[in-house]
Amino acid sequence: MVTLSRLISGLCFMTLFGCMPSGDDPSLPVDRAAVYGPTIIFDPLAKPTPELPFPNDLILTSNSETASGASWNVSTRKETQHESHLRGLLNGVDGFGPYAPITVSFDGPIDLNTVNRSSIVVVNIEPGHPREGEIAPLDLGMGYFPRAGQRHPYHGHDPYAEVDSLIFPDTNRVDIDGDGEAELVGHYEVASHTLIIRPIVPLAQNARHAVLLTTELFGQSSEGTVGQIRSPFDYKSHYAQMPFIEKALALTGLAPEALAFGWTYKTANIVGPFQRLRDGLYGRGALAKLNDAVSSEITEIRDTSITHDADGVEFPVDPRDHRYILQAEFLSQILAILGNIQDDDNFMMDFKYVDYLVFGSWKTPNIRMNERRELSLNLATGQGDIGIEDVPFMLAVPKTTDRFRPPFPVMLYFHGTGTSRFEPIAIADAMARQGIAVLAFDQVGHGPLIQDIPRLLAENPDTADLLPTLIPVIAALLVPDQVDEFYDLDVLEALEKLNEVCLFAELAVHGRAEDYNQDGQLDIAEAFFHGDPFRLCASFTQDILDMMQMVKVIRGLSQDKVPSEPLANPKDASFEELKPYLFSGDFNADGILDVGGPNVALSLAGTSLGGIHSVLGAAMEPEIRTVTPIVAGAGLADIMTRSGLDFILEPIFEEVLGNLVVGCERDGRLYITQGNEANRCRRPKASAMADVTAPAVGTPVLLTNKVNGMTNRSEVNEDGGFALTIDSDRGDELEIMIGPEAAPLLKTSFPAHYDGSGYTRNTAEFRRAITIQQHAFDLCDPSNFAPHLFKDPLPSHDPTNVLFMNAIGDDTVPVASSITLAIAAGVFGSNEDTWGPVTRWLIEKGVLLNELYDVHDILGNNPDEQPPYGLFTPIATATGVSSIRLADVNGKHEWIAGYQKDDFEFGRYSQNQIAIYHACGGRIILDGPTECIGSEDCALLDNLESIDGCDHVGIRR
Repeated sequence: MVTLSRLISGLCFMTLFGCMPSGDDPSLPVDRAAVYGPTIIFDPLAKPTPELPFPNDLILTSNSETASGASWNVSTRKETQHESHLRGLLNGVDGFGPYAPITVSFDGPIDLNTVNRSSIVVVNIEPGHPREGEIAPLDLGMGYFPRAGQRHPYHGHDPYAEVDSLIFPDTNRVDIDGDGEAELVGHYEVASHTLIIRPIVPLAQNARHAVLLTTELFGQSSEGTVGQIRSPFDYKSHYAQMPFIEKALALTGLAPEALAFGWTYKTANIVGPFQRLRDGLYGRGALAKLNDAVSSEITEIRDTSITHDADGVEFPVDPRDHRYILQAEFLSQILAILGNIQDDDNFMMDFKYVDYLVFGSWKTPNIRMNERRELSLNLATGQGDIGIEDVPFMLAVPKTTDRFRPPFPVMLYFHGTGTSRFEPIAIADAMARQGIAVLAFDQVGHGPLIQDIPRLLAENPDTADLLPTLIPVIAALLVPDQVDEFYDLDVLEALEKLNEVCLFAELAVHGRAEDYNQDGQLDIAEAFFHGDPFRLCASFTQDILDMMQMVKVIRGLSQDKVPSEPLANPKDASFEELKPYLFSGDFNADGILDVGGPNVALSLAGTSLGGIHSVLGAAMEPEIRTVTPIVAGAGLADIMTRSGLDFILEPIFEEVLGNLVVGCERDGRLYITQGNEANRCRRPKASAMADVTAPAVGTPVLLTNKVNGMTNRSEVNEDGGFALTIDSDRGDELEIMIGPEAAPLLKTSFPAHYDGSGYTRNTAEFRRAITIQQHAFDLCDPSNFAPHLFKDPLPSHDPTNVLFMNAIGDDTVPVASSITLAIAAGVFGSNEDTWGPVTRWLIEKGVLLNELYDVHDILGNNPDEQPPYGLFTPIATATGVSSIRLADVNGKHEWIAGYQKDDFEFGRYSQNQIAIYHACGGRIILDGPTECIGSEDCALLDNLESIDGCDHVGIRR
């Protein structure tokens, strides 16, 4: 979000001479006799940001290094290196976001009562496109994109701490209904007279669109005249775009005299780079070198060092057990201890249907080789660097039964933010009950399960007090013959010794977390979430590439590669004896392929961040036919600006709002800190760079970047502190001066901790940056992939059935973003005539505002004032059904791991519903009998073949 700042300064305009009309005079002159209100602002020389209707083809130019041959054309000159760099990356983007906002500003206020789908039209005008002539359904204050989010102070002395929006100030109000009381609005920015137009469904990709503003749109000019809006030119479009606007009028049937102004923009080809990546993995196309970079094999199966997990005393005997597999019953005890350490009941679980777990790695092409972890490979031309990276995985293998035998089908799983490949153990048993293995890997910047234990202890003193008692318990479980060696060790020494135990290292050492900012700590998801949208999208792209490689590895397993005879007494076998079994996919060395191969079904699921990944992965990987995104949402900028997920958002906004210098007063001293390092001034002494006797209210404060010369001023506020921000690169020398220049109370310098863009939240400039931000995020936004699940599958990809699972009241991934994602996928219907009534009902009931309205009422206990909508009717696809389910779990984002309410196991119910959906190949969404599905003792779960439409062949291709 940071760095797409002040985006278009120094814009070079494309004249499109080849598209200009010739000979005749322009055909769309402005009616000079009409009464006009506000004029559209079109000022490419405005400072600090050029102002024109956006997005706009006028800032595109030819570029031979993009697949379409065009790209953005913005100036890369900026005060900071990181912003110049990001502008350069923008100039490699081949179009605009299909899901991103459209904005247009005026020189006077707009009458919002005239803002509707008659006065604003967006139409696809791409010749020969399957959606040519399609008019986009627009949200113009209808409630699909709520303006409000969490009240969130992002730092000490945040002037907008009590405002429930990160984008709009509390003064962004308009009296729409004429009752004399102004209402808060989110589709119009009062300060800049800017309309914010949102497509509810993503526009077609790689297609030119026209935005038509009609004479029905009224307002007041800067001179006070009330009337229709006016073009900034003597014609109703920019001269270069006039032929396209004429075509748009013909397609929509809009008369030329009804047009006030129109402009065009072409959307980017979002899925194309991912298609080329997959082709490259299989040796085709411009990226064919990906196929040569790595082998498609399991490259490591790691020793657990556990030899007593099937001892017949504490744990059931398994004659096929050995050090390279871990019995599930043993894992349940490990998890119970971890639950105590992290105070998380979600770790408490038994495994009745999982047989054992396997830990290992495969190699993947690393396409994030540069220092900033952005893409190092041009996905259009194939130019650039590729590395090799190990990807740690965890596999949960079901027990062999009369109903289910290996090789087992596989659910691939993407984990959520800040967790690891261990996350899917929460649903592994439900899947194993249906004969489905679960395979997960550590995504970019994530893993191991327990990161940086010393830091965890420092931040959680209660856990630190508990750990000396728990360490002998852990040691007794992992290395019972060595437990005495741990009693005389302090905590850090004991942890170091535990790291030598392979299974403990699997939990606490192996992973992909990075110390990207070189502060000596592996921060949670540090290498994934970032204010740089190109880096974040590179992380998404890498993860999808890793998943595609994983599919290739799993498909490459086969019975033919397994040794023909089982290994006798595997417990006592050496690694060399076990190796041919392990690396061929026969992990218990019984001579039978355990998972995967060419003939079993592969499906996909993921939670939160992983749910977003699962939409991208299912749309792009042809081997996936069934997917369940759990608490996923669309509109990454919307999620970031409305989410309550503090530990992820605050680091991002440190960059967006930084470099931020905060003065915190405590006990008569003013402590100078950076960003939110003082935790909203709660711990100023520990993070202070300098301090001074507390100055009087009104004392001037001057912040200077000594490298680029920028300055910013403030003064000590009534609470005795201040907050100032300034554009800077990490390491720039910043100087703070408090007091008069002639005799300052404090004058000190220090290095900038962040690449910061220096925005102030809830301002027009910040809103413009977030708008542009979404255009960059669209490169990896799930909204643009969801339509390709079953509604419009890509070539060589059969339809993928999808069951969205979301939590009512969720404020981590706000519910509105989950509903708009479901609309994009088509699970409410293919057109607004079908999805409109359902989603408008949800808006009316406050569901998109995170109200706790029980939509489905599966328990039949709704209060009278909350009549349910009922269960959404599944949409029939070519191969099954798709839909969405909203769990009444009081906004519990992680309910899927286990959540009880009203004496009902909502977590178990949802787990079983997902397992049934995948076992039946996406052909059945079973909602009842409710009590049975939510119970461990439900006999139906062991007889899915009895359900009409589910003969369990979904587990085979």
